[in-house]
Amino acid sequence: MSEGELADDAPSATIPSSSFTYRYSPQRTQQNLRNFIARTPDPAARANLEQTLAAQPTLMNEISAAVRAYGFDPHNVADAYAVWWINVWGASQKQNIEPDPETVEAVKRQVRSAFAATPDFAEGGDAERQEFAEALLLQAAILGSGLDQWESDPEMLEQLAKAARQGALASGLDLTKMRPTRDGFFSRR
Repeated sequence: MSEGELADDAPSATIPSSSFTYRYSPQRTQQNLRNFIARTPDPAARANLEQTLAAQPTLMNEISAAVRAYGFDPHNVADAYAVWWINVWGASQKQNIEPDPETVEAVKRQVRSAFAATPDFAEGGDAERQEFAEALLLQAAILGSGLDQWESDPEMLEQLAKAARQGALASGLDLTKMRPTRDGFFSRR
């Protein structure tokens, strides 16, 4: 999806949440975590991630509980994208975002609308949706953890913010040109 599909200046249509859910499989979660680790390009980061996941075997359950507290469904790929979007934007600004319920709902509607307009997305099955959702949730959690860990280290915070901006840009989002509002993400004026 492009930035235009996600961060336009018009309110998003209401799309049913159920359009983006998947049948959750704990076995798939384990495979998805292995895939996520294998795709981590930096060997040191990969080793650190392996250690973290080995030490926290219930990490995905903890992440799921955390996002539910904000009104997100962890088994809904559109909600997972909304979590990631809010967190990556916050990381780009060097701050943990605590979104209010109105902002959460607006960003969820915005993502659902963009996903509904993406023809290939509808063809994805449960396995693909779960892998994408879990990768997004894990990335969002890593960003949040980094913000907490480096809150008093300006140099590391800047590196995290830069990585967030670059990662989002690689996904088609220029975070420097948008801001979250109670109506979703909009272009900065």
